[in-house]
Amino acid sequence: MPSAGKPLPVMHVIAPAPFGGAERVVRDLVVSQRSLGMQVSAALILETGAQQTWLEGALEKAGAPYRALRFPTRAYQGIVRALRSLVHEESPDIVHTHGYRADVLARAALPRGVRHVITAHGFTSGGRKNRIYEWIDRWVMKRVDAVIAVSAPLAQLLERRGIPAHKIHCIPNGAIPPEPLSRGEARHRLGLAPDGIAIAWIGRLSHEKGPDLFIDALRSVRHESVQAVLIGEGPMEPELRREVQRAATAANIVMAGRVEDAGSYLPAFDVLVLSSRTEGSPIVVAEALQLGVPIVAPAVGDLPRLSEHLGIIELATPGGSGDLAEKITGVLQDLPRYRERAERARPEARRIVGTETWMQEISRVYELVIRDLAV
Repeated sequence: MPSAGKPLPVMHVIAPAPFGGAERVVRDLVVSQRSLGMQVSAALILETGAQQTWLEGALEKAGAPYRALRFPTRAYQGIVRALRSLVHEESPDIVHTHGYRADVLARAALPRGVRHVITAHGFTSGGRKNRIYEWIDRWVMKRVDAVIAVSAPLAQLLERRGIPAHKIHCIPNGAIPPEPLSRGEARHRLGLAPDGIAIAWIGRLSHEKGPDLFIDALRSVRHESVQAVLIGEGPMEPELRREVQRAATAANIVMAGRVEDAGSYLPAFDVLVLSSRTEGSPIVVAEALQLGVPIVAPAVGDLPRLSEHLGIIELATPGGSGDLAEKITGVLQDLPRYRERAERARPEARRIVGTETWMQEISRVYELVIRDLAV
């Protein structure tokens, strides 16, 4: 048991994708907690032979300690042994996991006395395999010390699925604001015209993120020529490229692929659009709010809360493209007013989606589980 006032040693565990929101969350958590004087490290579960992930490079750049555990995909026993050895070596009081693979493997590895906190970033459902993984993850969540849900709808879903209410803590994500490029430099790097209206869509090209809905919405946007850029990669990329070639829209649509530190490019754009079918607490929204970029997004996940508090996110009906197109058109037709509102809201946005409040709430959960008040 740590002494009063002593910073808790914490280890974050994730099986990182090449790039994504959970990976950004882990980077920002590690960097922010270290800045507060906490003893923090990260364990990354990686496949043998895989290229360096964005998260590895970001932690190296930040000078943050991490250990890459490289194993064949199904070498579960080897991963569990390596995690158990690492925990014994570093002696964290809390292991904080992110994603079902890290949740399950860490649960099997942790010795008695080490507290286990999970951040539930959201469920994508999808095919039978995903549903099985999510069922296993929820089974693990019932047995850990605390579960952090990144939005109120997700917290309610977890409780309906049997996670004890006293273990669930609703803490929407915060984010370290990106170092922004200038508007001209960002546009130049993306190959965009230096002037004119530009719309960004940033995320994983997968069904739950709804990039197809964004492309479909562009068909109905009523505005003069617009540059629209999709930044990201994922399983839907081939079909989306075909759809872009067929699409007859008022927008010139560019698929930029993966862009490192995409948030730094937000000043290139007049509007950020999300079209997710399901969402948690999107990091790109936290970044855009802190940089004063107007946002159009569906009313899913944590987005209604942010819209209510800040009044600068235009919410569209989830799961369709018609209302999304209407909201995009409305913002573009009154863009100076939306820019002014977004700029004026930046100080409050930094308070709500920056790291200070986020760190305080997560530290509160850590203290609760150490004091056995969350179990």
